[in-house]
Amino acid sequence: MTIPIINFYDPDVEEKMYNAFTTTGVAIFTGNLVGWKPDFDALHEKTQEFFALPMKTKKKYSQILNFKNIGYIWPEQEKLVIDNPGDMKETFNFVDISKMPEQYWPKEVEGFKEYADKIYRISTLIVHEILYRFESILKIPKGHFVEKHLNAINGMRFIHYPGWDIPIKENQLRCGEHSDFDTMTLLYNDDCEGLQIYYKDEWVDVPVVENSITVMVADMFQRWTNDLLKSIPHRVVNKSMNRSRYTIAHFIGPARNTMIENLTDEPAKHDPISSADYLEWRYKKQFLDPEQGGLDKETSNPYHDWERVPEHDSPHYWR
Repeated sequence: MTIPIINFYDPDVEEKMYNAFTTTGVAIFTGNLVGWKPDFDALHEKTQEFFALPMKTKKKYSQILNFKNIGYIWPEQEKLVIDNPGDMKETFNFVDISKMPEQYWPKEVEGFKEYADKIYRISTLIVHEILYRFESILKIPKGHFVEKHLNAINGMRFIHYPGWDIPIKENQLRCGEHSDFDTMTLLYNDDCEGLQIYYKDEWVDVPVVENSITVMVADMFQRWTNDLLKSIPHRVVNKSMNRSRYTIAHFIGPARNTMIENLTDEPAKHDPISSADYLEWRYKKQFLDPEQGGLDKETSNPYHDWERVPEHDSPHYWR
């Protein structure tokens, strides 16, 4: 099996998207970044500069102990498979600058905030283009599905998988196996390999394609489409460990309290549920329910605490 590579502006793009997202749940898009590459290149330099800062400096911008998941998270602090050692990555997490507290923007890297904001806005434009295509595929009136995502507070994270020259612990990965919870995830990757998806009982390498975007359907979208579109597990394995790997991840979900109910003409497989209730249920199920392999609240990693931060409504504050 090979991961579909789709030129977003091909005449038959919707047919190719349908075939990809109803099977593997992932596709690599080319064409979307035409004209935007200089902006991404400039941001790449800024993120490298930030992650090269001393650890003491980077930790000034951490909010992990308050469960907000904004700012900096250092290597091995996050674990996406709760029983495994911490993931071999560090991240900087942010949202729309109007919602992001000023004190979490690094002051040591000139222009970091401005470039991050620009990429967030560019990526949001690309997201709307993709959502419009999904409207056509799902036979939803133009704009109706996009509108449900307009007022969401979506999270973006810059991810650095550093070169690793110390012993790797048993079952430790650059990023553990997981699926994402919302509508979809956009990944802007560099040229370092390692991303895999789980498809038909085997792990499949996602190829490195220059100037492309990897798009993955997330769990809520699978439910929303009555299981037509597929959300599948993915991970980053320990390849090319002598070099750094950089990724930008943009997590896309609907506005708070959007009703998640069957978008297809087929009989509904799931009861309607609000997006907020769905996400709360998923986090409890994954991290708190012992019968599902989760942990109780007292023993869970604080990074995965499921309680919302009252002043925010985005799942990415506690992701």
